[in-house]
Amino acid sequence: MAKCFRIITAGANEYKIASVLSAKISELGEYECTVWEEKKDFNSNKATMSSENYIIFIGPVKEAKALYETGAIKWKYDAEGMRYGWIGKKAVLIVDSNFDFGKIINKVAKKETAKTIAAGALGFIAAGPLGFIAAGPIGAGVAIGVNSLLEKNKKNSAEVVETKKEKRNVLQCYKILVEKFLTDDLNEFMGE
Repeated sequence: MAKCFRIITAGANEYKIASVLSAKISELGEYECTVWEEKKDFNSNKATMSSENYIIFIGPVKEAKALYETGAIKWKYDAEGMRYGWIGKKAVLIVDSNFDFGKIINKVAKKETAKTIAAGALGFIAAGPLGFIAAGPIGAGVAIGVNSLLEKNKKNSAEVVETKKEKRNVLQCYKILVEKFLTDDLNEFMGE
């Protein structure tokens, strides 16, 4: 019997990332994956779920908040405002609202120069001598210099632009976090 995954997202933005994660999990073996948005699908389908289902919450989903606010979650990764962990068959991947995107990019640049962040599984960012390259199913194939990215973060003062940029930065953090979970800890989460 195939292992069954339910990936629950807080909204449409995380849903896109969860869809890629779902496809990657399905490629790994006999796994059935379903992606649900919390308000659209999860709340109405919660009663149909089995205790045998593996559940991955991406973003500030209410049920996930309840898990980590009680201290029940064992955080496996917690750095720069990004973290994930699990208890039993329930995993939580969250980016804190006070994350520092510039710090994350600097850390990636120092540690991962000339390597992809995620060995290409989701194909988001590659750090190289010329800067960052976003590529793959969600990336845009755009080269971005580290300094120009940080400068743009400092210089944009228009509120609308800042809001859009912050959302993109949060999404990029989720992409990095999902990739790290997929490559480093998914097997442990599944007990394999």
